[in-house]
Amino acid sequence: MKKNEFFANYLLKNKKITEKKYQELSPKFADDSFDMLENLILHGEITGHDSLMATAALLEMPMLDLDAVAITHNIENYFSLEFMKRFLFLPLYLSREGKLVVGVSDYINPNMYSVIEMLYEGNVEYVLVEKQKVVDFLNQYEANLTTKDAISSISKEDEITKSTSDDILVQDAPAVKFVDSVIREAIPLKASDIHIEPNDTTVVIRYRIDGDLVKWTEFPVLSYSEISARIKILSGID
Repeated sequence: MKKNEFFANYLLKNKKITEKKYQELSPKFADDSFDMLENLILHGEITGHDSLMATAALLEMPMLDLDAVAITHNIENYFSLEFMKRFLFLPLYLSREGKLVVGVSDYINPNMYSVIEMLYEGNVEYVLVEKQKVVDFLNQYEANLTTKDAISSISKEDEITKSTSDDILVQDAPAVKFVDSVIREAIPLKASDIHIEPNDTTVVIRYRIDGDLVKWTEFPVLSYSEISARIKILSGID
């Protein structure tokens, strides 16, 4: 049975799609280039969790809710960020048996498992996780790296750069990178607003997430004027 036919039968059996939708999908059963699950998610027919369950059934693999896992280690200790973003997987934790548990978001070429194990140089165990949650985590991780790098830069007063005209910050200035990364980092967190709170010695950044204000980071107050200038430019304020 072809992969798409399996998915359609699974979703129909579990009442995730109707008989009518099943018939609509049937011409695509033999089309391996057609990502049926992604298409159904895109059109609001199924959820990411439904897709995860169907893939787990096909591969006979365990699945895991990424929200229930606290990833506290540096994931780049295991694999490069570029490699993880390309194939959408995450090193989650070490099992009691010493195996690296890796969350994969979709069916990938079996040869890729060999590459992962070769790069890790150890035993690996695989679980399925939702693709969008992997994407969100990696985007947030990358934005966090950018923010930390920008904080390190703006902490050094002599590295804060302005353009020679109209006092507009150049695009590669630390303050520009910092503000842009703070905004990018807020998106996968689904923060409704960003609070920038200057104090005597530091400026605190807080995100409002699910109604709660959460402290995210802070930077020296000496850099506040450059940060404020960048925000005014983005807001169109003179």
